[in-house]
Amino acid sequence: MMKTAKFIPVLLVFLLLTSCGSNDNKPIRLLKNQAEETLPANIPLDKGFSEYITGYTSGIVQANSTLEIRFTPEFAAKADKSASGLFVFDPAVKGKTEWKDETTLVFTPSRLLDPGKTYTGGLNLGKLAEVKERLKVFPLRIQTLKKDFRVTTGILECSSADGNSYNLHGQVAASDFVQPAEAESYISAKLGRKNLDVTWDHSVNLVHKFTITGIERTGKTQELTIFWDGSSAGVNQKGSTTINIPPSGEFSVLDIIPVAGESQRIDILLSDPVDAKQETDGLIHFTPSSEATINISSNIISIFPANRLQGKVDLSIESSIKNNKGVTLASSFDKQLDFTSVPPGIKLEGSGVILPSSKNLIFPFKAANLKAVDLKIIRIFDNNLPYFLQENDINGGSSIKRFGRQVYSGRVDLVTGTAGNTGNWNLYTIDLADYIDIEPGIL
Repeated sequence: MMKTAKFIPVLLVFLLLTSCGSNDNKPIRLLKNQAEETLPANIPLDKGFSEYITGYTSGIVQANSTLEIRFTPEFAAKADKSASGLFVFDPAVKGKTEWKDETTLVFTPSRLLDPGKTYTGGLNLGKLAEVKERLKVFPLRIQTLKKDFRVTTGILECSSADGNSYNLHGQVAASDFVQPAEAESYISAKLGRKNLDVTWDHSVNLVHKFTITGIERTGKTQELTIFWDGSSAGVNQKGSTTINIPPSGEFSVLDIIPVAGESQRIDILLSDPVDAKQETDGLIHFTPSSEATINISSNIISIFPANRLQGKVDLSIESSIKNNKGVTLASSFDKQLDFTSVPPGIKLEGSGVILPSSKNLIFPFKAANLKAVDLKIIRIFDNNLPYFLQENDINGGSSIKRFGRQVYSGRVDLVTGTAGNTGNWNLYTIDLADYIDIEPGIL
């Protein structure tokens, strides 16, 4: 269901970096995301609507969303709840209108909304009850995202005790809601010329998890190829990735994967299940030396450093490591890992210019090597809004001091989320409703 909203078209936010080091603090303007979606400004509203409506759906919505209007108890009490033909949209949208409760009207489209499209329309308040002449139609505008997806794959996991078969997990992260059957049509897999089965889990919204099964080892090296293609569903996304499948009887290191996060970890991927009972002290070590805890799960050895690794570190795996059949590696394996921290910085998550209209004005962003950000919020009053928009697009900032007034300035410490891992990019959120009073019709 779409989130309901107070009358808040846009909040324009500027963030200043406060670095852990001594870098200059430069203002970061909020820009459109890399997909360069055209985000619609909420329609400026007459304050008089607040006499009838307390919340409504607007802005960016999912393709399977409903449209919700929440009325004041006084208006809802006198509304004609049998009235029909209340909503009109351009492009036209067919759907069902019903009362969710005594004060909430819901419009449910009969099919998914088209991707990457803006719908403008209105609610005919005059059909529900007597209202002021200028307020007979409540304007509405919503937009769906352009359909897109991203494919990520995991690591080969042994699916049998003898290590002669693997499973490979992955996921399709969609930009918007798609039917499970459509998500499944994106992916196919081949081992050499053989088509492989793909099983699916659609339990997480927008994330479609898949598992490729039946990856059997033979007497020679094979190639597992994963293909993705969204053209049949109108998505301009196509590609493939290839993974080498080692021959049966070969015990070797396939890959070493550093895993970022609050708890630093390094996964060693081997071709066979590893003997979990063997003593690993001295068989896996770092240069410079660093204490670590080692965990063995099938063909994956996970290393958890006692102290956070920094800079370039050499990881050595001795040939004495054994698989569950007592076979050792043919040779030792060495790899240099780079744990150099990223420079202090900040970047946006999502669009960043227009915030969802909701009671909680959550502003998400990612930061690295920062202890805090300086938050400034500038408010443009409704009487200045037409003049501001004569010189700016909705996300512009020209002459902002002439039309607006700073309503908040202060430091926000980054102490939540994954803040313990300051050396990498971490996701943070700021609820802007904690810093400003929400009022109708302001920018």
